[in-house]
Amino acid sequence: MDPTSLVPYTDTIPVPWGWFKLLLILTFLLHIILMNFMLGGSLLTLFRRSGGGGSGPAPPEGKSLPTLVALTINLGVPTLLFVQVLFGQFLYSSSVLMAVYWISVIPVLILAYYASYGYVAKSKQGSGIAKLWLGVSALLMLAIAFMFSNNMTLMLQPERWAAYFDRPGGTILNLSEPTLFPRYLHFVVGAIAIAGLGRAILYALKGRREGREYPEEVRGGLRIFAITTMVQMLVGVLFWIVLPGRIGSLFLGGSVMHTAHLWLGIVAALVAVLLALRGKLWAATILITVTLLMMILTRDLVRTAYLAPYFSPSQLEVAPQVSPMIAFLLAFLAVIGVLVYMLREAWRAGEEVSS
Repeated sequence: MDPTSLVPYTDTIPVPWGWFKLLLILTFLLHIILMNFMLGGSLLTLFRRSGGGGSGPAPPEGKSLPTLVALTINLGVPTLLFVQVLFGQFLYSSSVLMAVYWISVIPVLILAYYASYGYVAKSKQGSGIAKLWLGVSALLMLAIAFMFSNNMTLMLQPERWAAYFDRPGGTILNLSEPTLFPRYLHFVVGAIAIAGLGRAILYALKGRREGREYPEEVRGGLRIFAITTMVQMLVGVLFWIVLPGRIGSLFLGGSVMHTAHLWLGIVAALVAVLLALRGKLWAATILITVTLLMMILTRDLVRTAYLAPYFSPSQLEVAPQVSPMIAFLLAFLAVIGVLVYMLREAWRAGEEVSS
């Protein structure tokens, strides 16, 4: 069967596709930072409590887990919507193929959110069951990440969609895809790395607020960041090895643009690791932010290369309607402003409590 016959027709868009690509990259960068803090922070806190801290109050990074879940969800929504605008005919199709799992993401996410509150509540009571709540929350988050990895790989391969005719019940997972597990591990290990850096930042800010220092906590967070970033780079090599040859070769000189994006990210990550090992927190933070941006752009190039035989966003027909885009941008800026205000007020409240 010709895979192109399975790809639905595209919808029109109100403004040129480049606007949506820019917004997709921006919102995904914000979402991925928060997601890393949420997932990686859960795993790090669970590891710490399993190592002997199973009871007692939640550490500062653990107390923020419910807030991180909420913020991650809210910034994930526009990211998913922009993917649907640009690649809707592919994402909707893959979502139908794995509909049972895809729909289950919502109740699983609600349970993970509830479990994060359970962890904080039980920690306040000094209960050892807090670790169980945290483990449930982290496990459910890992399951959600796996569902997303399945969908994001399945949408890139219309040649696999014919499996629907043998299994039309919405239970198809992309388990035979060679890049699935390296891709998934790359995100999970990366989440732990960024969470380690986030822990160092948290204690540096906490020390500044309280007029004291937390050198062990900051150094420990930087050490976690450095070690897991190096592990993530090894997983990234595995991910590149299992990419289809025509795509993998683009990042080894086959395309100047593809190669430059990849290697700029790699160099920035290596320098960030060296700075972290030397205790240079803020310099490492800046460079790893650059790395995240380069990796997001590289990820987008991989997606574009996968879909090149079938589609390019430049093929989307524009039916000009500027006012909805203006309304969205104004609302988006307003929401960002409100979030900044809320976080600032929460930080000030913490300062008052400390004083």
